[in-house]
Amino acid sequence: MPAMTTAPNLSLLLCLTVAAVFSSIAANPADSNGTAEPVSDIQETLTWSTLNFRAGTAGNVFETYGDVFAPIWQNERAVLFLQPYSRNAIAADTDAGTGLGLRALITEDWAVGINTFYDHTWFRGDHIFDVNQFGAGVEVIGTWLDFRANYYLPQTGGHVIGTERIGEEVLGLGDPYGLQHRIVRDVRLLGINRERVVAAGQGWDAEVGTLVPWLDRCLETRAYVGGYGYNNTAGPDITGFKARAEARLTRWLYADAGWIENKAVSGGTWFAGLRISLPLGRTRPALPVSSPLMSSLGYESVARRARDRMNESVERNSQAVLATHTIRTAKQVLVERSTVTLHDDIVFVDSKLGTASGFGTFEHPLSTIQGGVNRSASLYEDHGTVFVQGRSSGYQEGVAISHGVQLYGSGYGLPVTSALGGAFAFQGRTTTTPLVIGGFLAHDIASPVRIAGFDLTGSLTSGWISASGRSAAETSIFLENVYHAIVDHNNVYGSASSTAGIYVETNGNHQSTVLISQNNIHDNPGQPTLGLQGVVLVANNASVLNAKLTANTIARNGNYGAVLATFDSATINATLSGNTISFNSSDQIVGLNFGTALNFISAGTLSNAVLEPSGASSLYKSYSAGPTGFIFINGVHEPADSDLP
Repeated sequence: MPAMTTAPNLSLLLCLTVAAVFSSIAANPADSNGTAEPVSDIQETLTWSTLNFRAGTAGNVFETYGDVFAPIWQNERAVLFLQPYSRNAIAADTDAGTGLGLRALITEDWAVGINTFYDHTWFRGDHIFDVNQFGAGVEVIGTWLDFRANYYLPQTGGHVIGTERIGEEVLGLGDPYGLQHRIVRDVRLLGINRERVVAAGQGWDAEVGTLVPWLDRCLETRAYVGGYGYNNTAGPDITGFKARAEARLTRWLYADAGWIENKAVSGGTWFAGLRISLPLGRTRPALPVSSPLMSSLGYESVARRARDRMNESVERNSQAVLATHTIRTAKQVLVERSTVTLHDDIVFVDSKLGTASGFGTFEHPLSTIQGGVNRSASLYEDHGTVFVQGRSSGYQEGVAISHGVQLYGSGYGLPVTSALGGAFAFQGRTTTTPLVIGGFLAHDIASPVRIAGFDLTGSLTSGWISASGRSAAETSIFLENVYHAIVDHNNVYGSASSTAGIYVETNGNHQSTVLISQNNIHDNPGQPTLGLQGVVLVANNASVLNAKLTANTIARNGNYGAVLATFDSATINATLSGNTISFNSSDQIVGLNFGTALNFISAGTLSNAVLEPSGASSLYKSYSAGPTGFIFINGVHEPADSDLP
């Protein structure tokens, strides 16, 4: 990069030009008419302007440095100056900048000063970048004692020096929608990168120095000790100690050497070099140092007094200190727009937009639930999903299910869980719950079945009869020998013909697991002679039925609320929790144990709210050998083997 290599040389040329101009003005003051005026002998020899050049090593790196102490204004006791500079480390970094300072003599042996600098550092090597920073400092220059402190404030942020891909993120664009046999969403794909970042640290340094006694009798030598601190947002701050010494070998030649605890501050832990300081004009004669201490020792020091050091370069660290090595994450767009599948293997049913010959896609749905179930079985066998769109008109059909399938109504929605947007329910074109005027029949299925989110009224008219001789007719949902079933979020109401809202049966050696949850079975008067059981669970032969009834409302129906019955050598393991079973016209809960066991399994925190109409026989009634375990009714732990009044 040419700009980086030539900038220090241009800066040094600028230094020389500025120095020459200001030195000429300072050495030859003019009156208001532009003509030179006579000056005193002291002023005639006073030219506080110098050109300074240093060469040496910082660690294993050779570097050069040059600056100009260029007065803008001065008198016998004060000087306002510029100090442009340039530093170049071979095959490493380069600095250039300028400062503005003011120094004033308090006495012949003491001077004070303030300064501010603007620094620009070019860093080279494996990674090339630059840093800007402001600096400010104070200094006390004495014949025997010096003190200075500097503050550094970077103006440039971090620079990326390494990137590693650690993952990807999918960002959703808009709502999910149906496409073919899927639920999809448009997304933007982002790559997550871990970046190594290097940045300059805000910091300070300070030092105090003294003229070395005895040695200054023949050679002006000063020694300094100090410290520094730079903040590091990714770890421990960079702090430590430093020491240096300088010796004035001749009138214009100096030797420098020093040590610093952390090489990040100056490129190495030690440095050494030679420095030339050339006056640009006449200089005032140096006065010998005199003091009671020196006189008592019998010698006069060759060291300069404070008034003779007014044109020394400001001592500071021009290089920005890379105090931060942080690890951060950043995101990068990999794909601006793409489509991802959230759920697939879906057959869509819509009574308004669909046809009997539809494909079952979102664009071309089927018109009946039975058609959707059949298409799902042919396309996906036991692993399909049927999504039924709710409309103002109902689906007048009894749906026969012979394969594993998941049926969802749009009012409840099709649950989708994905890393993109978490969990949500897809509701399609409307949020209306589909009304089924009829019911669902499923039997002899070795795969999971789910029926969720439907309004049901009326009942099945099927002539199908179970292995126990039970007719599926006059029920809303009839399940027999289904391996695993979930019936949830359905609303069964207003039927004068149904004998059961949800009827589950097992026969032979079959073992079933059923979850009946958050259904509302209410206001079904039932047939005058048979009444209506809200939920019926029956196990026959040597079968086992594991059932959970949770958070259902079974109310104001024509007969029993919930009936659980075993026959032959069958077993029911039932958990009833959080149900509201109330004001059904007969017993609210009935347990019939004519088989091997009817086991109630209830946790102490789960209670069933049970109420009955005036004059009903009992809240709970058991028959035959009686169920085992216990059941919570209205918050009271009741034995499951006794009737309740």
